Amino acid sequence: MLSLRIDTFEDDSDFPVLSHVFYGDTREYIEGIVKAHAETDSFFRASITTHRFQGMKLTNIYDWKS
Repeated sequence: MLSLRIDTFEDDSDFPVLSHVFYGDTREYIEGIVKAHAETDSFFRASITTHRFQGMKLTNIYDWKS
């Protein structure tokens, strides 16, 4: 079982404002879930595409675990 945690930081914050955790048997499966989730969550989508949301700079840290 693999997991991917994506921590999202606003502007220059030292602490994430939001974390998403995805689980699956393969990286491809998890990446598919991430893509599907981005279609329905505008904040998350912005964090992985434009890196901006309502004037805030967004930064993600990706942490894969097996």
